[in-house]
Amino acid sequence: MTILYFLLACMLALVVCSVRIGASVNYNILQNLGHVRLSIFYLPIFSRDISFYGKYLAVNKECKHALQIKIEIDKPSIQFAKDITKVIKSKIYLSAINMESHIGFNSRADITALVSGYVVSLFSIMQTTILSHDKAVLCNCTVKQNYADNELKLTINAVVYFSLYDIIWAIVVGIYKRRKYIYGQRY
Repeated sequence: MTILYFLLACMLALVVCSVRIGASVNYNILQNLGHVRLSIFYLPIFSRDISFYGKYLAVNKECKHALQIKIEIDKPSIQFAKDITKVIKSKIYLSAINMESHIGFNSRADITALVSGYVVSLFSIMQTTILSHDKAVLCNCTVKQNYADNELKLTINAVVYFSLYDIIWAIVVGIYKRRKYIYGQRY
């Protein structure tokens, strides 16, 4: 009986306590290569290379062929993701965000400076929007110019906290709305 109470207490603690998730998205626009990484409590749980081919997203697994996912906006699964995102958006607490870019065009210094200025403006707008919602978020924006090589890399790292209860609730609401959406189309 004591073990049952212990397991029940552990389950309750997991549901009530907040979870730390780290997310990192790196994408090299010129080479069409990217990397997505997720970690929970500093332990990596998902790490894949990505690239885009037309209307497909190629997700490369280690030592296996690429899984190609067709990108369609009108599917019920995209509506499901939108519903979950809408519910979760108010339940996730952003702790830190780091935006970094490496920009370089080896033959044109003026283009490098111009693109760097646009990226700085974009990062500043994102930073201002984030800080207007929550002033406790640590924001770091870095733009590095490279005048010797051709490169255009964008990196965004974020640390978020949320409660498992809120995520479970968001998934339940998303499933309910998805079923309502699918059944609404049939009749």
